[in-house]
Amino acid sequence: MKVSDFVGSGDGKFLRADEIKGKKFRLTVSGVEARELDDLDNPEKKKKKCVLSFEGREKKIVMNGGSMIALGDAYGRDDIERDWVGKEVEVSTDTCNVGSGYMICVRPVVEVSEEVPF
Repeated sequence: MKVSDFVGSGDGKFLRADEIKGKKFRLTVSGVEARELDDLDNPEKKKKKCVLSFEGREKKIVMNGGSMIALGDAYGRDDIERDWVGKEVEVSTDTCNVGSGYMICVRPVVEVSEEVPF
């Protein structure tokens, strides 16, 4: 048996952390949608999740709270379908303390000001 026998694989539609472990990618957001997905804590229930799609890619990413906040702070929180599409993001993996070991992190790619304000 493998861990993947028990942890949702997303039936191949969604990117899993183990598929990109140790790598970083820059991608352009092509779509933002709300999806009702299985709740991993309670398989009898569904949870509303934000899902991103990317230019030139088939697999999508189910967003976690930390990634949602990071993109919201950089690109906007009030109309994410409008504000995030066309924006560049960095996709990587990182460790977390939620029991799964690794999770996908989606972070904004923003220009850094060379002028330090302090």
